[in-house]
Amino acid sequence: MGLARDLLDVLLPTPCEACGALAGDGALVRLCSACEAQLPRHAWPLAGSIPGISSAWCLAPYQGVAGDLVRRGKYGLKEDLLAELARLAARSAAPQLPEVDVVAGVPSPLGRRMVRGFSLPDMFAVELAAQLGRPQRRLLARRGGHRQARVGRDERWANVRGAVRLREAPPKDAVVLLVDDVVTTGATAAACAEVLLLGGARAVHLFAFASALS
Repeated sequence: MGLARDLLDVLLPTPCEACGALAGDGALVRLCSACEAQLPRHAWPLAGSIPGISSAWCLAPYQGVAGDLVRRGKYGLKEDLLAELARLAARSAAPQLPEVDVVAGVPSPLGRRMVRGFSLPDMFAVELAAQLGRPQRRLLARRGGHRQARVGRDERWANVRGAVRLREAPPKDAVVLLVDDVVTTGATAAACAEVLLLGGARAVHLFAFASALS
């Protein structure tokens, strides 16, 4: 694989997704080693509390290389880049996360899934479930709603109120790991936790690749 990558770098040089320098000299194909080194390798507990969430964890702050890569991958429809980030997140975060019974991604509206062709929370959830040796399930669905990325804090909480529903009941008394790409105010996570707890879960923990919470 190393020889093949070196040959591709000569024939088709790939710019680093973060800084534009030549990529491919690190473990991640689409990053240079300098930018890759800025990605954290441990999950950390988030300060503060989110209603219904027993503990919340993230890998990196949203302001920085991690957040830049999520935005480039999600809005630029760069699924290969996001797949690399998902694998990195799973390997890095799994040792710090609490014991859980099932892993579920935060749901995206169906229209958005169809346009992008993928759900980033589900991509992270699949990799984390494999790393933890736990089943991954699509337990939740979203009824639409406005885009969370372009509204304020109060509007975010109002936007998700009643927008999340149970798609599949969690196992009775299960501890669920809820997975998202970015947590901003905690509104979506709180709405998901409420539905999961009402649906029979005993507890809900949260992992997000990046966090904008202080």
